[in-house]
Amino acid sequence: MSDSSDSESLDITNLLVPVGNPSKNKNTKKSFTKNSSIIDTDQSSDDEDIQNEIRKVNRKKSKSGGFSLMGFSEGILNAIKKKGYKQPTPVQRKVIPKALSGRDVVGMARTGSGKTASFLLPIIEKLKVHKQQVGIRSLIILPNRELAIQIYNEVVWFVVNSKSNLRAGLIVGGDSLETQFNMMVTENPDIVISTPGRLLHVAIEMELSFDLVEIVCFDEADRLFEMGFAVQLGELLTRLPKSRQTLMFSATLPATLVEFVKAGLVDPEFVRLDKEMKLSENLSMAFFVVQNQNKDAALVHLLNTIEQNKQTIVFCATKHNVEYLANLLMKFDFKVSFVYGSMDQTNRQIQMNRFRKNLTNILVVTDLAARGLDIPILENVINYNFADNTKVFVHRVGRVARAGRSGWAYSILSPDELPYFIDLQLFLDKPMHYGSTGGQVDYVNSLVVGQIPFDVTHIESERITSLLETDINISDMARVAENGLKRYNKTKHPPSSASYKRSKELIESKAIYEVHPLFKDSFDSDRMDIIKSISSFKPNQTVFEVGVRGNKIGTNPAASAMLKFRSANSDFIATTQEKRKNNLVVPKSFVDTEFYISNVKADANTEKGYSMLKEYDEVGFEKEEFCEGIGYRKRQQEVDNDRKWNETSIFI
Repeated sequence: MSDSSDSESLDITNLLVPVGNPSKNKNTKKSFTKNSSIIDTDQSSDDEDIQNEIRKVNRKKSKSGGFSLMGFSEGILNAIKKKGYKQPTPVQRKVIPKALSGRDVVGMARTGSGKTASFLLPIIEKLKVHKQQVGIRSLIILPNRELAIQIYNEVVWFVVNSKSNLRAGLIVGGDSLETQFNMMVTENPDIVISTPGRLLHVAIEMELSFDLVEIVCFDEADRLFEMGFAVQLGELLTRLPKSRQTLMFSATLPATLVEFVKAGLVDPEFVRLDKEMKLSENLSMAFFVVQNQNKDAALVHLLNTIEQNKQTIVFCATKHNVEYLANLLMKFDFKVSFVYGSMDQTNRQIQMNRFRKNLTNILVVTDLAARGLDIPILENVINYNFADNTKVFVHRVGRVARAGRSGWAYSILSPDELPYFIDLQLFLDKPMHYGSTGGQVDYVNSLVVGQIPFDVTHIESERITSLLETDINISDMARVAENGLKRYNKTKHPPSSASYKRSKELIESKAIYEVHPLFKDSFDSDRMDIIKSISSFKPNQTVFEVGVRGNKIGTNPAASAMLKFRSANSDFIATTQEKRKNNLVVPKSFVDTEFYISNVKADANTEKGYSMLKEYDEVGFEKEEFCEGIGYRKRQQEVDNDRKWNETSIFI
């Protein structure tokens, strides 16, 4: 009796009813591994055939790496296999089933974790085929043109290789409006990839209807809200049907979803992975402390040290820095491409294509390329100007060590950028090591900071000085870059006061001026010890007392004044010197690790790093019109030099 009931409970519908091609019945959507053992071996030959079919299906599924268990059609599975995806990443395992079920999803995972496929595959699967009815069925909205073009190419690739007849369209600033109008009329795209400003422009001019939109996706969602797109996004969202499905993704999302709730999410599923692992486990990092005037030489030496055949991206603060560094590096015979926000679209595409095709191996950019761009062979990132926000740093270094590959991130720090480095250390919650620590150095799980010896960079420094004296173009670019950096520094996000204090202590302790372990074999240690002792030497006398001793002190008014000053402030001087010595020793914490209840959350520094940036901070000098061809026009007014914006006007 039990055998018959078990046999009746076995669902073999998927084996009997062919899916897709009637001649094949192997594309089942359910695993029968557990139920296959209950079939009686004494049944007819038909039952044995069913068992064999079950084994074939399970064998096929085990080889397909788990994507077949998610409910994709045969065409999508073939495209996934052709793309080289073997196993779904953690974010794909979490997001794809929920997206296919129609739930609103907010996804957060570190860069290079497969977020793009998490929304592209469900969109293509749910839309299935092209419809003759005129209207957009899915929108993918992104913050900048380069990322939009990259996503568009991915959509086209998956559509073609899945043998679907879906149509995709690209609407971004910088391209011809007439061409985009014609594309919308003649091709009737199902999926539109766009930046918000140009999409709204086209929608108003063409009186587009969004009534057929089923799925809308916001990639780099926090960046869209930070960059001043709130008005455009609000207008677009009012035009979308309330029954739509909404997907939002970014590598850095705040825990509080206030801004996203405004976007009209309905009971969203919040997928937040890799919260502790903000960076790739294959990413190695090194931090070099140099004086501002030696940054150029340090960059040139670093690029000479890196293997010449490896692709490297250099991040700068302003477009003027980009132009100056690109031309400077060309003088050193490097193959350089460069991109910044206000560059015209045609030139940007030419520069990016040269880098992608390996015609150049160095790409100098502003934060334009910090988000989303996946350059397959990129192996090194150099932060020439350190990021003023931890989120920006995460996105910068996330361009390397993607999809299981290893990579390096080098940061060149000036003393005034140290507070931002301290903020980063609190955000990543990784230990800090200074100079040569002895033994094996862990560049993945710790922040190793040190100095590049001047002896190593003096040749590059002398040549740069010579270029600035003899080459008028380089000299003018350097002057403009310096002035631009001064304006940029006035718009930077201020670090925490505690980080200011901690960085001052580091400078006073001279710990950060130890030679970096990467350069420990490139200098004479005895010579460095002599130089260090000379630099730390502090005379007991001032310039007013030199050569004045004994009875001569009374005849020299300046020497007498200094003697009286020392006598009057001797206690204060001794106390200050003692305090400086004590600061070099880390005091033992009084906190009981077992019973102590902190007044702040354990992940407070992480949430602070993920928090939304103020709008004015992202539309400042050169953090500019890189997302729209129409562009922004900004107006800055300083009040009492308090580094705040009084007014920011945005025109479309």
